Amino acid sequence: MPASSPTASTSSRTARTCSAGQRRLLVRKSVLNQHPAIAALMAPVAAKLTTPVVLALDADVELDNETVSTVAHDWLVQNGFLTS
Repeated sequence: MPASSPTASTSSRTARTCSAGQRRLLVRKSVLNQHPAIAALMAPVAAKLTTPVVLALDADVELDNETVSTVAHDWLVQNGFLTS
């Protein structure tokens, strides 16, 4: 995966972290300034968070009444971003 680079957003509080295609994650500018490696670390996550994936995760929360933290944790484990 190519490393991402932050680009300034219209807000002074956030910066966009870009990855493959048009997928983006938002990170507070202050956090990104303190930890610039976050952009590269989040790029593989952003690349896997396609619209169908996000919709499925949302359905797990909204329709199946799972907690956001459980759904997010399970997805991160299933996709190799966390070990447990």
